[in-house]
Amino acid sequence: MKLSYLGVSSERFIIYLSPLEINLFELIEYFKVVKCIELYFDGKEGKSITNETIRVDDLKSLLINNNQVVEFNLNLDGTFSIKNIWWNDLFIEGPIFNLQEIINYMYKINLLNKTQIKQLLKKPNKFESRNLCPKNFNSYIQDSDRYEKMLNL
Repeated sequence: MKLSYLGVSSERFIIYLSPLEINLFELIEYFKVVKCIELYFDGKEGKSITNETIRVDDLKSLLINNNQVVEFNLNLDGTFSIKNIWWNDLFIEGPIFNLQEIINYMYKINLLNKTQIKQLLKKPNKFESRNLCPKNFNSYIQDSDRYEKMLNL
């Protein structure tokens, strides 16, 4: 993982990880209901799901029976927002009181190891030696020119 960010405020947290191989099937494993704000599959058919709430088992069937997911923005159990802002980037947002729960979950499914968790917790609201509150981080990371420079593209 080249870049990471933990943003915390009194109400919400943000975790950003890049680059990261994302297995959506594993990512949704322990949840019950998914609201697909946006879910786009690769392929000619251009299959997508927008603003639809479905059970995790039904989403798993879709993942098995369709091409690779190229873009997603999901709400899991009405608590966590999980999306890929760029190709291999994971952006997770939720209520601050669920931060430990999501970190434990990410450790359990091998998205983070103990060293990475320690690094995240050691420097909240810091990204590339800058102090960025969660409110400003989203627009900062979505700036295309800055993103290309960060990854040396």
